[in-house]
Amino acid sequence: MSLKKNSAWSILAVLLPTIFAIPSLGFLARALEVEAFGLFTIYFAIIGFSGLLDLGFSRAVVRFISLNRNKLAEIQVTMFTAILFVLVIGLIASLLIIFNADVIVTLLNVTTKYYTEAFSSLKLAAVIIPILLVSTVAGSLLEGLEKFKLLSSIKIFNNSILSIIPVLFCFINNSLFYAVLGLLFARVISLLVSLYFPLKHYLLCGRSKFCVEKLKELIVFGGWLTVSNLISPIMSYFDRFILSATTGADKVAIYSAPSEAISKKGTPVVITLESLGLGTT
Repeated sequence: MSLKKNSAWSILAVLLPTIFAIPSLGFLARALEVEAFGLFTIYFAIIGFSGLLDLGFSRAVVRFISLNRNKLAEIQVTMFTAILFVLVIGLIASLLIIFNADVIVTLLNVTTKYYTEAFSSLKLAAVIIPILLVSTVAGSLLEGLEKFKLLSSIKIFNNSILSIIPVLFCFINNSLFYAVLGLLFARVISLLVSLYFPLKHYLLCGRSKFCVEKLKELIVFGGWLTVSNLISPIMSYFDRFILSATTGADKVAIYSAPSEAISKKGTPVVITLESLGLGTT
């Protein structure tokens, strides 16, 4: 496929999900109460920030796959090692959040009204972390093989349902817990979609195995990427945590909804608090 077509598909993978993301964000802002929506955006930020836990493996996998695209055994070892490692890291992170959920909710300055729901929803959000990491690494295979059309199609589908399904779950039960449950359900679907190609063509063919030497190679290459990528999520999301801790979770919704809308995937959007049902501009 030509450079122009690859670029076009990559642009579509960014633009099309935004069409669903912005109205979905507006609906959730109206459907959930202010504090619940603020907590939802914070949990969304926690999940997004956890992407750093792949330790640069997604970029490292792209490099190793591109260098060994005609070597089936090499691809199998690379993918199996990377997926198993990030799965373990994700499970550890998930358990740490679950066992410290009460501390985190307290630090977020959640009101008594939402404390129980915030506590259970945070534990639910923590389950998404290993799912996200495995999905990210699985998608790196397609990027390394330069299958950009297929990769972009998967991204369009996955990112779209991440916006749509939480809204659908709110129709079942208009609550923070169900919004996060919808996000979890969407992530499970995206994981199955992301893993389909790797499982069909590589991981279920032949003998996949975990390789310590390959793990060391991935860590060495991916480690410096983790450091360099650390600043961006901090700058993007930490303001929400500080705002919640200092003024309360209900204030985060008024701040993060317009912020998320105008910065979503770099797409400029003019939006007001009134249009989101959070008050007037």
